Amino acid sequence: MLSNKHLIIFGLLMLVSLLGAFSVSDNYYGHPPYGQASLGQRYGVLDARGMAMGGTGVFNDMRPGSIAINPANITVQNRYAGLSLNTIINRAEDTRMLPLYNSFDAYIDDSVYASNINAFTDFAGAGFAAMTFGKLHLGLGAYHTPYISFSGKYSEEIRNNRNTDSDGYPEKIAQNEIDNVGTLMKTAMAASIGFDLADYWNVNLGMDFALMSADVEQETTVRWSDWSVQQVGEDILPEYTRTRDWELEGEQLKLGAAFRMGPRWGIGLTMTPKTSLDLSGTDYTLRDAYRNVAQDSTVVVMDGDYDLPAEFKAGISYYPRNVMRTVFNAELEMVQYSDVDDLYDDVFNFY
Repeated sequence: MLSNKHLIIFGLLMLVSLLGAFSVSDNYYGHPPYGQASLGQRYGVLDARGMAMGGTGVFNDMRPGSIAINPANITVQNRYAGLSLNTIINRAEDTRMLPLYNSFDAYIDDSVYASNINAFTDFAGAGFAAMTFGKLHLGLGAYHTPYISFSGKYSEEIRNNRNTDSDGYPEKIAQNEIDNVGTLMKTAMAASIGFDLADYWNVNLGMDFALMSADVEQETTVRWSDWSVQQVGEDILPEYTRTRDWELEGEQLKLGAAFRMGPRWGIGLTMTPKTSLDLSGTDYTLRDAYRNVAQDSTVVVMDGDYDLPAEFKAGISYYPRNVMRTVFNAELEMVQYSDVDDLYDDVFNFY
């Protein structure tokens, strides 16, 4: 017959399996591979262990990088000082194609109109120091990490079915490009205080205050090929360019709590209020003149707020008794996207 300990472990494994298979997310930040305007790829954690654990770490006593998830983790750490440097290389591959057929409806080949293989890199760093005065623990930390990436590249060729009847490859009509660069970075100072209630029982409270900034450049272009111009003549096909240069500036506050409940259990909680960043920049659009239509050149001044929704996160950690120091984590996150726009629904994410 299974003991209570084995039943707990089995139940946790089943729970983690179910939660790992079910995740609800929203596309407000969900980033197209091309990083459209005012969208972006939302980062979770860059700590290697945190990523391997499915993005968890709201209670973590082993990695300095976890203070970026929960500032209360500073006085939870099982050491008095720590430093962590992390980097990530994200390889994004996107190939799109259409089948080509001849006049007898026989398949010829696949026409690749978009093939994009790009690599994006980012880095993060965190450090902390803590001191103990009897049952009281005090700690300070700092971290620098990417929060949202707006970088993205996309290129596609526009072709028709000309020459496919002769088993030939169609000429290129136009080239469309999207090239975006920019990351919202977060630089924070964190503080934590902890108090021992008994052996392996303590409560920890923390907060961090962060400066956030981004410098984003986004460009979208449509360029006609020489073959297209030769077919229709000069000054018929207008080329198009849209360039957006904008900046984000602001501050963000995060509150956290961490509770060690015996040698086997830990609980973590965090709350990040809604954050409004200052957005400023320009949106420049240029369309060439064609036929009897004059050139169109427009500059729009961007001045407003970029809202980040409020977030609430809770998680548990279980440390079974074994020499491998295995850890089971399960976390629930609520993101109030309705803070950003009434058209968005609030979201629950399970890790």
